[in-house]
Amino acid sequence: ILTKQVDRRFITYLNRIGVSYLFCSEDDLDIPLFLEKISQLGIETLMLCGGANINAEFMKKDLIDEISLVVASGVQGGRNEITFIGSDDVREFPKYFKIKDVQVLADDTLYLGYIK
Repeated sequence: ILTKQVDRRFITYLNRIGVSYLFCSEDDLDIPLFLEKISQLGIETLMLCGGANINAEFMKKDLIDEISLVVASGVQGGRNEITFIGSDDVREFPKYFKIKDVQVLADDTLYLGYIK
């Protein structure tokens, strides 16, 4: 999901590696337009693998109904937060989910599945 403000070098990169994209506004992401476009393509289920900002935009609009997290046993130790959801505007938060699945994976890794 891109806006017209995206750096053309990023478009070149996406084209080179074969990643599809849709333009969904001039500057601010228009999620309803994005959903309309993918619906017209017959897409009913979407796996969102964005960064913290785009994930937060979908979460604020209650468009995420399931979360899958893989937790590794490494510790970075820095002071900056690492999160899959992040927004300066937290008026729509917190959001709560219920545990759907928990699995211990190889190499001391944990899979956590949550559902709305």
